[in-house]
Amino acid sequence: GRHDLEKAIRDAGGPNVVAARLGWKLGYKKRKPRGYWDDFNNVAREIKDFMEKHVTEPSLIPSRSRFEKEQRYDIARTIERWGGINEIADLMGLDTPRRQGNKIRVKAWQEHTNQVAEATGLQGRELYRKGCETYVA
Repeated sequence: GRHDLEKAIRDAGGPNVVAARLGWKLGYKKRKPRGYWDDFNNVAREIKDFMEKHVTEPSLIPSRSRFEKEQRYDIARTIERWGGINEIADLMGLDTPRRQGNKIRVKAWQEHTNQVAEATGLQGRELYRKGCETYVA
């Protein structure tokens, strides 16, 4: 391969920087920096952001299959690296969807957010935040 080009791109700040300077879009999604997932604050922030974006029940961590359904394999893999869904849920002060009685909570949350959406026209993060303000578990 063209190691001289690889080195020049790396020295210029990496593929993302070079592509931006040239006005190009990369054919792949921007990656997180090395070691990003080693910091639990980043893990928790990504999970909370996912929960807001997908309007999930605020006291329950989404299941691995939910992350995968939304093509967030990075989060799903990271959860396993950190010891699994139960470990992450405990560290974040959340419960898991599989513990007894939580399916009822998920259904109640979905009904609540549907009512809020119908009444306000809100979606996404705004719906999540309004739902959290008005939800009584």
